[in-house]
Amino acid sequence: MVDVEEAVKIAATYLEKVMPGYAALDPKIEEFELSKDGSVWNVTFRAKNPEVQNNNPNVFYPYLDKLVQIRTSNGDLLAIQNPTYT
Repeated sequence: MVDVEEAVKIAATYLEKVMPGYAALDPKIEEFELSKDGSVWNVTFRAKNPEVQNNNPNVFYPYLDKLVQIRTSNGDLLAIQNPTYT
């Protein structure tokens, strides 16, 4: 089983490969969570939104978040998506 430290490293590597523009924003780990059934690590990264830094008045979110889902059994990437907050 992939432990949390390995899952975070794998998630960061996938972000660099699949979304190099986002990875260039130097995202930090915001949170991580093991799914209820133990089959998926959910790793959320957060980066500063460069449009806010450029004082763009049409941008309302100061941060850009990405949720990376990693299978615990083998470290495979399941998804990279924008997290939903409820």
